[in-house]
Amino acid sequence: MRHLFKLIIHHMHKTHEKVEDVLTDERFLTWYFSVVDNESDNWQTMLEADPHLQSLNNEAKIIMKNYTLKKDALQKTRLPRLIEN
Repeated sequence: MRHLFKLIIHHMHKTHEKVEDVLTDERFLTWYFSVVDNESDNWQTMLEADPHLQSLNNEAKIIMKNYTLKKDALQKTRLPRLIEN
């Protein structure tokens, strides 16, 4: 019964049709960057209730990881040049 309730509540507020919707959702960003489990409980509950959101979430995680890797690589190449100048 609890699962059904979570599913109904989630679908009342469903706004995640594409990965961009997930990437701009503060709940996803809190979940992604969270170091404290209870900060991300809401997002985790939504994931458990919606397979489509799980799929979008997986895509969003890949995008965030790639972004972080590119950002880190840029910082490593630019920072030494800025220090030298």
